[in-house]
Amino acid sequence: MRFALRGGLRDMVGWDRPDLVVSGINSGHNVANSVNDSGTVAAAITAIESGLPAVAFSTTSNAARIFDARNYHATAEWGARFLAGLRSRNLLGQHAFALNVNYPDVTSGEAPKKAVWTSVGTGMLAWHGYGKQGDGSYTVGLSVCRDRAECTESRDDADVPTVKGLSVSVAPIGSDRTFGYEISPQDRRLLGDVKAYVGNDAPSPIG
Repeated sequence: MRFALRGGLRDMVGWDRPDLVVSGINSGHNVANSVNDSGTVAAAITAIESGLPAVAFSTTSNAARIFDARNYHATAEWGARFLAGLRSRNLLGQHAFALNVNYPDVTSGEAPKKAVWTSVGTGMLAWHGYGKQGDGSYTVGLSVCRDRAECTESRDDADVPTVKGLSVSVAPIGSDRTFGYEISPQDRRLLGDVKAYVGNDAPSPIG
């Protein structure tokens, strides 16, 4: 992202600045503390730090931990309509916060639910474990986070239970993970407008 904004786009395609940055679709949900490891989310945050609006999209695997193309298709189709809705309401001019969108698994046959305005959780969805091998290298193991203090969620409106419940999660995010604490009155009004769009007028997801 920094390369693109600091000469790459200009040199390669003749753009000075894009109108909007869309990152993803990431393979795996970027929720809770996973956003700290995410290049998809980092690209969106880098964009807003440069004064550009940005949305990060992520989807998930199915129950067998296979990344089915149907999840990407559904996320892309919904995401295009979501962005069009934001644009038609003049809600893409913001750059004080990015939007972190996580689309649920659609492969089970159960229809995904409407978008929900959430916060980036304080807990942990997945636990990364590291095992040392005989040659001195390490393998990375991934498991669902259970029975650890780090797994406990403290926010009632967190993103993890939202996507587990098959709703689309939309969370404002900045360098403080969930955006919206110490902000100007103008940014707070815009945040409220985007929240109202997500809650009332965001497109219906497809399965």
